[in-house]
Amino acid sequence: MDLRQWGADLADLVLGRACLVCQAPGPSLCTACMASLRARGGPWRAELGTLDPRGCLPLWFALPYRGVGARLVLAYKEHGHLALSEPLGLLLADAIAAALEPRARAVCLLPVPSTPRSARGFDALDEIVRAAGCELARRGMAVSVARVLQFPRGHRSLKSLDRRARWSTIQGTMRLDLRIARSLPTGMNVVVDDVVTTGATTMEMVRLLRAADVEVAGIAAVAHQAHPGLPRSAAGQPGYVGADPRTRSVHVPTIDS
Repeated sequence: MDLRQWGADLADLVLGRACLVCQAPGPSLCTACMASLRARGGPWRAELGTLDPRGCLPLWFALPYRGVGARLVLAYKEHGHLALSEPLGLLLADAIAAALEPRARAVCLLPVPSTPRSARGFDALDEIVRAAGCELARRGMAVSVARVLQFPRGHRSLKSLDRRARWSTIQGTMRLDLRIARSLPTGMNVVVDDVVTTGATTMEMVRLLRAADVEVAGIAAVAHQAHPGLPRSAAGQPGYVGADPRTRSVHVPTIDS
């Protein structure tokens, strides 16, 4: 346990924190609620519409970004619940596993780069990716992480923009490290993020990787801002929600408690 994790656990004790789902005294996400979240049907698959003529990749995500999903992510990133990096990392590991071939025994994680001068004082995604990598290693998978892209300069806020405007704003702001890109393996690279909203940033990253002839197996995130409603297939028809998570598609049920 590192000092940041120790400090987060101490804060839970001193501040009298409770589970953000059931309000039971203790950690920000108790064991029972974590098990319940994982048993609710995810990871889900979303087909991100794309502005890349080569087509999009499926996004696999563990939680819809609303209700409990949004509450947990925001508590971790904005309100000091740093111990949530571990359970969020486990959820990300589930999504990464869904993005890979069933018999895959190795994966290279490509985190979406953070913007310079983050006001949070820590790299929120980095901690989640570390926890996800540890979980995948416990499952017997060889895991590597490659930070192949960076934001050498900032960009204006994307929050108020639609998808096309976000895409336009984000283009040209990332820098690809060609040395790292040329060393990446084939067929086992997964782009990872904590939250995917419109997908503009993620797909711009995929576009740059493809331009450097990097093969990307899929995209995985803790949460996605999917719309509530009936499960849908990539073709827009009602999708089958079966025992195998690989059959699940976008438009997931609301998780509010």
